[in-house]
Amino acid sequence: MTSSSDRGRAALANEAARIICETGLKDYRLAKSKAAEHLPADAMSGMPRNSEVRDAVLAYQQVFGGEAFERALADLRRKAIRVMRWLAEFRPRLVGGVYSGAIGLEPREYDIQLHVFADAVEELDIQFLNQGIPFDTGAVRLQVRRGVFEERPVCEFEFEGTRVTATVFPERGGRQPPISSVDDQPIRRASIKDIEALLADGSPA
Repeated sequence: MTSSSDRGRAALANEAARIICETGLKDYRLAKSKAAEHLPADAMSGMPRNSEVRDAVLAYQQVFGGEAFERALADLRRKAIRVMRWLAEFRPRLVGGVYSGAIGLEPREYDIQLHVFADAVEELDIQFLNQGIPFDTGAVRLQVRRGVFEERPVCEFEFEGTRVTATVFPERGGRQPPISSVDDQPIRRASIKDIEALLADGSPA
């Protein structure tokens, strides 16, 4: 039997999913806070886990996304394959919403997230400079092991009109994926063959 606490958390997760899908917001914590503002106080019974929000996003997309959403997701995955082939020497892997299918329904916020491998971020920079592609560099803080956080360099650029974020991991020691903030499990990484299989199957990851 579903408790009132479970129903309250489900309501919050569903409202956060609606906000994510309709606005393109990617920050689950902020989406949950905004959702709490929209619900009556008596519906509040604890915040849902990020994994519950992600599942609600996928469910929302199945109900409201329709064929247009499925086409958009397939197009993004095909574009991810093209950019991964362009970055082949860095052994890219697709992560994030384009892999899982939880991309939201607002096209302007679509982006492709990659994990790439190089001894130094400058190797990636040279690729962009040689091709005349504008890019920005930064860093992201990731949980590389339980309770252990490290910064990783990031390159951001545009590919065929879509923003791409490439997080750079070392050649040695970078094969173990960091821990996801969504479900506290190792981040799932997809090769080109994995994405091609998703496209052939026509289903989310």
